[in-house]
Amino acid sequence: MLVECVDVDGVYVETGVRYAAYSTVSTSVSQQEGVTCVATKNESFVFKTNTLPQRVGVMLVGLGGSNGSTLVAGLLANKRKLAWREKTGLKTANLLGSVVANACTAVGAVGTSATDTVYVPFRSLAPFPDPTEIYLSGWDISSKNLYEAQVEACVLQPELLDQLKPDLETRKPYPAVSYGSWLASTQEERADNLVPIGKETTYRTIVDTLRSHIREFKRANGLAGSDGPAQTLVLWTASTERCCDEELIVKHLSTKDKLLKELSSTVNPNSSEYLAPSLLYAVAAVEEGCTYLNGAPQNTLVPGLQEYSRSLGCLLAGDDFKTGQTKFKSFLTDMLVSSSLRVRAITSYNHLGNNDGRNLSQEKQFRSKEISKTAVIDDIINKAPLLYSRDQQGRIDPSIDHTVVIKYVPHVGDSKRALDEYVSDIFMNGSSTISIYNTCEDTLLAVPIMVDMICFAALLANVEVAQIIESQTPVKCVTKELVSKLNFKPISNLMPVMSLFFKAPLPRTADRSDVVNAFAAQRAAIEDFVRAIAGLQHLPQLNVGALTM
Repeated sequence: MLVECVDVDGVYVETGVRYAAYSTVSTSVSQQEGVTCVATKNESFVFKTNTLPQRVGVMLVGLGGSNGSTLVAGLLANKRKLAWREKTGLKTANLLGSVVANACTAVGAVGTSATDTVYVPFRSLAPFPDPTEIYLSGWDISSKNLYEAQVEACVLQPELLDQLKPDLETRKPYPAVSYGSWLASTQEERADNLVPIGKETTYRTIVDTLRSHIREFKRANGLAGSDGPAQTLVLWTASTERCCDEELIVKHLSTKDKLLKELSSTVNPNSSEYLAPSLLYAVAAVEEGCTYLNGAPQNTLVPGLQEYSRSLGCLLAGDDFKTGQTKFKSFLTDMLVSSSLRVRAITSYNHLGNNDGRNLSQEKQFRSKEISKTAVIDDIINKAPLLYSRDQQGRIDPSIDHTVVIKYVPHVGDSKRALDEYVSDIFMNGSSTISIYNTCEDTLLAVPIMVDMICFAALLANVEVAQIIESQTPVKCVTKELVSKLNFKPISNLMPVMSLFFKAPLPRTADRSDVVNAFAAQRAAIEDFVRAIAGLQHLPQLNVGALTM
């Protein structure tokens, strides 16, 4: 049974604010005389959520690319409820692939049969923005308007684009930033819309130019705050940059002060080796109070930027959209390892013909993607110490072969082909091989993920949490008196709850031990978070009542 609204007991509501209690049981481990002891502890929290309607704006880096232009066109089509004909019949706009638009959670049952279970949409439990009401603009190295960009992308149907043409033709990107070897040389012919860079131009000058674009966008769309509650996000959906060398990051970008000092230098061959264009967008975003989302695999979100964003109270999330092959890998590898099978080799091959494939055909840009695609199984393997041996430093047995190949085949366009092979050790030294062939429209998988990133990031900016220190038992009801005693803090500026949407979620610890890539765990965390801010507790998987006669 689907219901659109529920009234949850124990939730305290003030004008524009909702307070909800959430309880968990944590464990602590200690070593005592050679014995490992585990103690449990009840922990209670209160989530504070701003529920006032907000205007939300998003500036896309790569507005004129396949992802950016399709996001704009797709949301316009959904807002206007457009329909168009294809050879298989009449089609209508939808938001399939978006968790925010389509996911539900069970809140209980009104009877004993399966049809009596009550489900509530995520969007009814949390104050997500309406995707079709989001204001959109951005930057691109190409000066083409969004209708021209969509025709070039070959993603949406011509009859639909004809209906959207008057609107898309009026939308043109701001000039973008490009210098050095960050983008592949294959992108040079598109680059006719760049921020001018002269001999005396500093990185700070470029950042200030980008900030002026953000302020102009805010003013034009009532997002500056004078017209009521509003927030703006910046989302990188442009082509993948090459990764910056880690030694250069440590030397030049490891702290806020180092980062700000480097920005005062002029654009030159030496500093452009570690000051990426994407980093300048991120700095401009946080200095304008915007959340920054990194939808590509390059290591833009350096420690200095993380420290800077934290000092400004801004949110960051990344890296790299988790859409097709890697999302499947984070599910299937988890399934195999959870079934106590030892995965020995994963070979992932894919080819595509869109501009993303063209950009990744060069080695430095491909290396960025390879890193994010291969790191996705690390935490899954780490949770199976009986299946995988470790060396003296605690590192996993290197005998796991994990190879990723990406090839550019122009003829197939946006229709990406992915071939995967998983080889596992099974009972009595047997071997199991699973081979998968997947054909998908790359952009149409990515855009709903972008919608979810935007909506969840906008929500997280409105959520704070406080722990109830003195509570020994779970708190079930929030009162005005309780709220007055609590010290609420913002959500972590790296937004770990959004890991479901990224191939390489940002770590909060140096050893990356906190990173979760397993699909089931990520999906459960998203659902638990939505439930928590609505006043619903964790959804247990063990039905104790069903164990008894």
